[in-house]
Parts: sequence; C-alpha cells; structure tokens
Amino acid sequence: MTNSKKLISELQAEQISSGAKSSGKIVGMCHGVFDLLHPGHFAHFKAAKAKVDLLIVSVTADRFVNKGPGRPLFPEEVRAQTISMLECVDYVLVSEYQSAIHSIDLIKPSIYFKGSDYVNHASDITGMISKEIAQVKKHGGEIHYTNELTSSSTSLINAHFANRGKDLEEWIRDFRSKYSTELVYHYLDSIENTKIGIIGEIIIDKYTNCESLAKSSKDPILAFQIQDTQTFTGGILAIADNIKSWAKQVYLFSSLPNQVPQEQSSLVDEIIGIDNMHIIKSENKLIVKHRFVDIGSGTRVFETYDFHQESMNLSGRTLFQLLESCDSKVDIWIVADYGHGLISREVASKISTLEKFLAVNTQANAGNRGFNTITKYPHADFLSLNGSELQLELRDRNPAYEVIVPQYMERLKSSYAVVTLGAKGMMIFSKKGHTLVPALGSRIVDKVGAGDAVLAIGSILARHGAPIEIIGLVASIVAAHEISQLGHQSSLKISDIKKAVKGLLG
Repeated sequence: MTNSKKLISELQAEQISSGAKSSGKIVGMCHGVFDLLHPGHFAHFKAAKAKVDLLIVSVTADRFVNKGPGRPLFPEEVRAQTISMLECVDYVLVSEYQSAIHSIDLIKPSIYFKGSDYVNHASDITGMISKEIAQVKKHGGEIHYTNELTSSSTSLINAHFANRGKDLEEWIRDFRSKYSTELVYHYLDSIENTKIGIIGEIIIDKYTNCESLAKSSKDPILAFQIQDTQTFTGGILAIADNIKSWAKQVYLFSSLPNQVPQEQSSLVDEIIGIDNMHIIKSENKLIVKHRFVDIGSGTRVFETYDFHQESMNLSGRTLFQLLESCDSKVDIWIVADYGHGLISREVASKISTLEKFLAVNTQANAGNRGFNTITKYPHADFLSLNGSELQLELRDRNPAYEVIVPQYMERLKSSYAVVTLGAKGMMIFSKKGHTLVPALGSRIVDKVGAGDAVLAIGSILARHGAPIEIIGLVASIVAAHEISQLGHQSSLKISDIKKAVKGLLG
C-alpha cells in the first residue's frame, strides 16, 4: 500500500534533511523519472540506503519528461506513490523543475546517487549530470555510482508497453535499418549555428474553461458557467520561441497596432523586449483568438476572433525593404502566413525573390478559409501544407498527395514539401521521393501550433540537407510535444529532442 507519510513537498524535504544532518545523520538522494520501476531501480535504491541513514527520492514532474511521445507512461503521483511503498526509501517528492539542481539545493545531500550508466558524463545528452554533481559538491556532498543491475525504463517500455501501432513500429524498424541515432544527432547539432528570419502575424491565444450547466429553458442552446482564463502568445511568436532555443540567431518581422488594449499591454511589452524584432505599426487591432473549452471533456465549444478582416494597409515596399536588408544576414527565411493581412499577394511575390532558402506555410482558418493558399507565392524551397486545406483548395476529398504534391513542388520550384495529415501523421517529399510518417502523439490536448512547429524544424533540417525520414522523425517529435499542451506553453530544446529520439529508437 502507498505510504502517504513518505510523500512530502520540496519545502518539507529541505526541513527533514536539515534536521537529519544537524543530528549527525547521513542523507542520501536519488533523482529520476522512474517511469517503470524494474529490478535495476530496486537494487539502486537498496544500495543507496545501505550507505545512508536517510534516503530521499525526487521524481521528475510529468511536464519535464521529454523521453518521447506518450511519456511518461505513468503520471507523477503514481510514480511517487509506487516508490513510497519501498521499505528502503524514507521519503519521496515530485520535483517541479526541469533538473534535480533545485532539489539538490534544498536537500543538500551528503551523497547523491546515480546508476553506473551515468559514469560517462559525455553520454548524457542534456549535460545536466555534470551540473548536478557540481551542485552536490558545492554543498559539501559527494557522488556515488551504484554498480547494481541496470536496465533502461525506456527500453523496457519500448519493448513491452509502447502502444505505437503496427504502422509506426514498422516505420521505426525501417528507420533503424537506414539511419543511426548518431546521424540524427549530427543534423540536430547542425542547427546550432543557423541564422533564421521569420515572418508572420502576432496572435494572442486565449483559453477560457467553462463548465456545462444544462440546456437553456428558453432557447435551444447549452448554458455554460465561465471558469478561469489563460492567455498565451501565439502565431509567429510561438515559432520564435521554438527557434530561439535551437538556432544561433533569430530575426522576427511582424506588425503591431499603434494602440494596444490594456489587458494585452503586458504581453506586448514582453514582445517588444525581444532582440532582433522588426515591427511595423498599423491601425489594425491586435489579433486575439479566444477559445472556450468544456472543462469536463476538454472539447472546444465556441471560438471568437477579434481582428480586422481587411488588409493591415501596410506598405508592401516597407516590409520588403526590411526583409531585403536582412537577406544577407540569414541562412533561411520561414514564412508563417496566417492570412490576416500582413502578407498581401504583392508582398508574397516579393518574398519569393529573396535569395536565401525560403520555407512557406499558408494557413486556412475561420477568418480566411479558401482565400489564403500556397499559390500566392511564385516560389518557395520548402512547402508546408495541411492536408485538409489542400483538399479544400483542390476541391477533392481524397486527393492523391503522392501525385499532387510533386506537381506543386514543380510549379513553385520547391525542393521539399511536407503535408500534415492529423492523426494519420505526415508525408515528407523531396525530389527523390516521399515517406509517410505515422503520428507519434497519443495525448492530444490542443492542436494549435503543431503545424507551425513542423514548418520550423522541418524546414531548418531541410536547409541542412537532412534525409526526409530524419526530417519526418524530428518534426513528428516536435509536433507531438505541441499537441500535448494547451496553447504554446513550452518549447523543446535540442537536448530534449535528442532524448526523445533516443527513447524512440532505443
């Protein structure tokens, strides 16, 4: 049974450790995800306890587990409760930080325990183990590697528990036969020195939770009670947040209104503080998309757009002059055209003449459905297309993508294209052929931003000549992360992506 007395907060851990050490006791600490407890973990904890008087185990919170889509297999409370049942463990806490460093600062363990597979620090993708050890030593502690039975939770989950589906398993098996994990890492490392220019509208995404009451007594509608509201920066800013953690330099081009409503002013102040921002002022409103979400089911019940549908009345020459002046500074241009007036057909034509590698996505949404298509651009090196939007443009419910997309590529003189297909995954095209990558994401919270993430990481890898299968694998990992969160709350670092790659490929 769960020992609830062993489950403590970080503050309690600090107090308990301090009291034990002042009494002359030796305090030990273990840290990890512990997604699937196996004999290696039991032996690790038992060996640790044999060297200390008090053993505290910290468990990584769910939102910081970046070991691939569908992970963790078990939620943080279940992982913590399971460990609390072990006699050799005295206390368990959930760490609300990305690494163990904060918990180390609080607990100040006499001995910090890691398994023997961490002896070689160079094999640690995140580089955190060295920082954790430095923090332990800062507080007078030491590191000890237990040399007991080891086994990877990730490999066990992949082998016995991963619910990937036959198509995905076959695709990963085929991928392993062609490419090594090290080659994927090589292309991810190549991103680090890339300089990127991004163009698109700034969007504010609002989500209001509401609880369904009942059908209205006077009208044939459902009534909802409003709960809390969360606000996130979206559109081109979500793309910028992803890219700034991958690349060397980011140049952002967009527009903001002359007057910003008070409720959004703090967000705008934060935006304006970003380096390399090139903002054109307009008379239009700040674009706000407000979704109302049923708190019981997570289903959106209503959505509002607050923006001017007409063009932003910007000078195409002014915007293009800004872009042209930075063309020599960037390695790749990424255009996220949301169709809300920033990029007219005139500007799209001029953007197509930029010399550097050009990636373009045109988005159909409730504000422009059917009026914002990829063909407004005469040229793009990388095309990002949504399957349902392509169906609309072609007036064909079941288009033969393997025939149609190469025709688009020839028309726009493109080298690469990606078609996102929702739950079916995505198709990646090059001049040499195409591949269908099954979807990795199994937990869908919000689809907003997934296509933008695919555009960003996919085009950068294409710019560096990555094979389409590697583009597909990495783009699927980033997309799976986006759909697992409400709005754009966090981005994956390159080290996080590497961990997910390792988790998938074993």
